[in-house]
Amino acid sequence: MNWKEEFLEKMFVEKDIENGLLLYIEKKPETIFRYRYGNENDKNALLNNQIWLSNMKCVDDKFEGQLEISHSSMNLNFNFLEDLLKEKVETIIDEIISTYYIACFCESVQKDIMWSWYANNYKGFCIEYYIDSFENPQFVFPVVYKDSKKIDIDNLDESQMYKSILTKYSDWSKQDEWRIILPFYDDKEKGKLIEQPLPKAIYMVLCQDLVQNKMRGSAG
Repeated sequence: MNWKEEFLEKMFVEKDIENGLLLYIEKKPETIFRYRYGNENDKNALLNNQIWLSNMKCVDDKFEGQLEISHSSMNLNFNFLEDLLKEKVETIIDEIISTYYIACFCESVQKDIMWSWYANNYKGFCIEYYIDSFENPQFVFPVVYKDSKKIDIDNLDESQMYKSILTKYSDWSKQDEWRIILPFYDDKEKGKLIEQPLPKAIYMVLCQDLVQNKMRGSAG
């Protein structure tokens, strides 16, 4: 178990918040990076000191919010009863998931895959933030990567939902992702804007070289 998995276990399973935060403080990176496509919405958000959070149902991974459901204590002897139970639980979980909004970050500015997918094939930009500049409730969590995202419905609570949202399939592990997760219980929308901390730097790719523009005084 790596430190990120241990951190999530302490925070959301063992509910050992104190030791979980101590581990986080010891291991977290100094800065994290947010790749942007570079369209008008991205530019306006940067100029207005905002970050866009996407609804969990509108992200690129089609398996986001889809959980492998198990039940440890229930003994269902008929397959059709088990199917009915799973269908009901999946409907409830789908409704819960749609109330969560996320903003995604990465541990490195030098990831070709991220520049290709999320920065318009190197035509966009990447924003660097000090991780300590994010304050509650905008806490930034590490993502862990596993072959299974199984969740036990017998122990389903908000903490388990957070842990599931912070778990992605191993195929996505090259992203080294971190996330802000915030629930909004009002009308479901494609995304929400929240205030952002002042960036440390903005990066662009020019002539295949990484160019860094230091931010001084204002994100604008």
